[in-house]
Amino acid sequence: MRLYLPAIILLLTISNSSVLLAQKNFQRGYVVVEKEDTLHGLINRRNWAKNPITIEFKTTPEGGSSNYDMSQIVAFKVEDESYVKANVMTNVSSFNLNDLSSSPTPKMIPVTALLRKIVEGTKCLYSLETNDIRRQFYIYEDSKFEPLIFHKYTPGGDVSKIIEVETYKQQLQKYLGDCASLKINSLKYELTSLSSVVKKYYDCTGANPTFNPEPEKLSIKSGILAGFTRSKLEFRGSDIFYGPYITNFKPSYRPTVGGFLNLTFARTRKKLSLNNEALLTFLKSKENIEFLTSNGALQRSETMFSLNYLKFNNLVSYKVVDNKFNLFLSAGISNAFIIWQKNYLESTERNNGTRGKAINDTRKHEQGIVFGVATQVKKTSFNLRYEMTNGISPYSDLKSVIRRAYLLIAYEL
Repeated sequence: MRLYLPAIILLLTISNSSVLLAQKNFQRGYVVVEKEDTLHGLINRRNWAKNPITIEFKTTPEGGSSNYDMSQIVAFKVEDESYVKANVMTNVSSFNLNDLSSSPTPKMIPVTALLRKIVEGTKCLYSLETNDIRRQFYIYEDSKFEPLIFHKYTPGGDVSKIIEVETYKQQLQKYLGDCASLKINSLKYELTSLSSVVKKYYDCTGANPTFNPEPEKLSIKSGILAGFTRSKLEFRGSDIFYGPYITNFKPSYRPTVGGFLNLTFARTRKKLSLNNEALLTFLKSKENIEFLTSNGALQRSETMFSLNYLKFNNLVSYKVVDNKFNLFLSAGISNAFIIWQKNYLESTERNNGTRGKAINDTRKHEQGIVFGVATQVKKTSFNLRYEMTNGISPYSDLKSVIRRAYLLIAYEL
């Protein structure tokens, strides 16, 4: 547990994107305020997971910023995100299994919110989600925002019988009725499904939406990497059993090769990613010692470990510097499997020699924690890593640790 505790703490910190992504990120945009005045400048884009209630705005990069709330905002746009203030009815019925309503009619209340534009034109789609309101969708018809209704209830409070009220399908059938080929009945009450059918409506009718940003998606990149590894094999155990034969070995320097598959998460400003690697790593350590036995004889011994691994790394990476030379910090875990090994202990005393295994058994599955820093220029990145693993000894009275330092060059294909 002590081996993994630092990694667990750092992984939890890195994974909390709400903390990391709270850094200032001013991008070009505009705010429409009361009296329909439009202010052009920079908005702190925070890749809102939920609809914002305030925004931070400034007119110039060097100037001070001001906060605007819903009492002042009519609409705003920053890069490919756009919001408009609206007074809407929203469904506050619970979807929690233990709190489902027993009524077929959803509980609707009026709210004022900044709706996020998904598609806008002759046919529109908007979304709303806050800490108190689960995600809901709206269309715009007859100069008003109409909620798309999806409701769950249990007749008589019987949780074994859950009925879904999919009124949104009938609403969209009517709203998009100009295109009969749309498959409305198979729609799910999800962003991807609903936005797709509205976009297909425009394809069907030949009309052009006025606002139709490409949704930010999970980015997948693969490539190859190669470099060198410095490995330091250490043992800690009882001298009674292992004597001076098992010692701390000199560092092993060996090449490393492999490939990677990196997943950069959507709506994280391309800063947060999960990096997955498969590597071939090697270790070879040999130690020669001389000592006097209890009977005064000189004994010479040679101990050698040669190990080849197939290693899998899973790292959470965060881009801390975003410019021409990107800088990343990462932390994660490693799992390595021995695919070939050789270990022996050869002893000579008074011209009598013996040869056998240095340790009778080795751990076939090695686990560790990894920390790293990397810089990237275009498709090439340079990585420095530090790894500590639980080593090769499976014995309780002989602990082992392998510490590795990596210098790697990676290239995106």
